[in-house]
Amino acid sequence: MLIPVPTAVPPIEEDEDEGDAGAIAAENLERLKVDFNGQTIRVSCSFGVASRGEAVSLDTLLMRADEALYRAKHEGRNRVVAVGAGAT
Repeated sequence: MLIPVPTAVPPIEEDEDEGDAGAIAAENLERLKVDFNGQTIRVSCSFGVASRGEAVSLDTLLMRADEALYRAKHEGRNRVVAVGAGAT
């Protein structure tokens, strides 16, 4: 899923913290339990966040977000990995 955010949001700096909003969302989702057909299902999520630089194509931006997402999944459940505009 892609969630575009307006350019008015400050860009993510390289090696910046995971991003408070994403981390809070992941923590809250971890507490969520869904009852389905008599079974309780726990929800987990990981986010890959990429910041667009001035000369970055949409394809490059999506590739960075995808790589960040896979890194987040590799690090465990309910993770947020953010990469800045300077990432390669």
